[in-house]
Amino acid sequence: MSEEYIKIVSRTHQIFRSRSIKFITNGEVVDTIPVPDEQIVCDACNAMILDQEIKLLCYIDDGIEYVWGAICDKCHKKYHSKLKVVHDE
Repeated sequence: MSEEYIKIVSRTHQIFRSRSIKFITNGEVVDTIPVPDEQIVCDACNAMILDQEIKLLCYIDDGIEYVWGAICDKCHKKYHSKLKVVHDE
């Protein structure tokens, strides 16, 4: 059984560094677009997140932490308001 929670991290957290969008056709990467480190969007509604602290929707399964994605304040309140909130160490 997995445990879901919100983790608060800095917008300079390593998870937002060196990201890219890959376009794949027939199993091959045909194009790659780099994503600027400072560009963070809500993975639920696609709104730009400009806050210094970013909410990550996380879960733990078999002792391993997984990150579903970043969420904005609006989506946190609308869909995940009952989840425990923790701060990154």
